[in-house]
Amino acid sequence: MVVSNEFLLHQSRNLVEAEGTEQLEELHEQVGLETAPATVDPLQQTVATALQQYLNHPDVARKQVLDAIRYVNMPMMFTQLSKLRDSYGAFQQDSNAKGFVDTIGAMALNYGNEVQRGPRGKATKG
Repeated sequence: MVVSNEFLLHQSRNLVEAEGTEQLEELHEQVGLETAPATVDPLQQTVATALQQYLNHPDVARKQVLDAIRYVNMPMMFTQLSKLRDSYGAFQQDSNAKGFVDTIGAMALNYGNEVQRGPRGKATKG
């Protein structure tokens, strides 16, 4: 949900006047979650960098690599990171770029647009 700054300022003033600081703090927390950049695990950055090396590789379709990079750059839940860590470890052992890209593509289909959860179980923007 995109909210204008004027609306938020108006809501903040109303809350301070009416009910005190607890609800104001909750509003600020909500705004902070909505505007905070999504976090990406360092593993994801490493994988994205590794994938970039295969953009022009003859064994792997460029579009598949680009899709994999886009997916890897999205915030991920713990289960996704665990699967990505395992897949990257296997890739480091066998250097099978096509298999690695295929695995990430399967993860994208399996997990879809699930996002990582922030404080209080709220979805973070991603």
